[in-house]
Amino acid sequence: MNKKIGVENNKITKTHEFLAFVMNLSTTVKIIAVSLVLIITIWLVFFPGLIPYLNVKLNYDSIDKKIQDYQYYDVKCPDDYIEYSEYGITLKAPHGLEIKETEYNDEIVYANSKNDLELELTFYKPVEQKLTFNKGDIILNEKQFQAFCDDTNIIYPTSNYERNVIIRNLTFDDFNVHDAELADIFLKLAEWKEWDQPYGNDWYYFNGENFRGLLYDYCGLPSYDGECCIVLWLYPQDNPDTEYIVRVETDKATAANIIATIGIDKKAY
Repeated sequence: MNKKIGVENNKITKTHEFLAFVMNLSTTVKIIAVSLVLIITIWLVFFPGLIPYLNVKLNYDSIDKKIQDYQYYDVKCPDDYIEYSEYGITLKAPHGLEIKETEYNDEIVYANSKNDLELELTFYKPVEQKLTFNKGDIILNEKQFQAFCDDTNIIYPTSNYERNVIIRNLTFDDFNVHDAELADIFLKLAEWKEWDQPYGNDWYYFNGENFRGLLYDYCGLPSYDGECCIVLWLYPQDNPDTEYIVRVETDKATAANIIATIGIDKKAY
C-alpha cells in the first residue's frame, strides 16, 4: 500500500473516532442537562422551602429545643431571708443587700457587701407593649404570623407572652418545605428563636398565682465566672401587655431559694 494513502486512511479513522466521541459526549451532556432541569423543576415545584430548611439546619442550633417545666417551685426559702420589692416585683433574699449605683435609669440593682456570698439582684422597670412581631432586623407582620399559625394549627397569640411561647417552642415539626412563603416565615422565626437563645441554654415556664412567666438559665457560661445568672420575664394574668423583668446572679442553690419567692404585687398594675 502506498504510504501516503495509509496515512490519509489513518487520519480519516481518527477523525471518525473523534466525531463519535463528540457525539457520545454530546449525548451525555444532554442527559446531565435534562437531569439537572428535572431536579431543579421538582425542587421548585414540590420543595421550594429546601434552601430555608438548610439555612436553619446549618445555622440555628436551638431549633429543636422547647420550653421546659421549671422544677424548683417547692424549694424552701431560708427563714432568715427578708423581702425586697422594686417596680412591682417582690422576692425574698439574704439580708444585707444594698442598692448599687448603675448608669441606667430603668433598673435598680441590689448587691451584697457584708459577707462572702456573691449576690446581685437587678429589678427592671416594667415595659408596656402591645403584641408585636418585630425583633431587631427581623420584620414580620400580622398576616404572616397568622399564615404560620393557620398552617401549624397553632392558636394565634393575643399577647407577647403567648408569642414568645410559640417562637421558643418552634421546631422543624412546624416547617412546611412545600410552601416558599411559609418556609421564609419559618426562617425568620427560627432566627428570632436563636436570637433569644444565643448560648444554647434552656428556657423554662415560670408561673405564679397571678402571673405567667418565662425563665432563661444562663448558668454555666464563662462570662459569669462560675456564678449562676437567671433572668425572668413575668406577665400578669389580667394585664398581659406589661412585662416585668428581674435578674438573679449568685450560686445555683441561692438562686433557686430566691426564685421560689418571686411574685408580682397586684397593687403595681
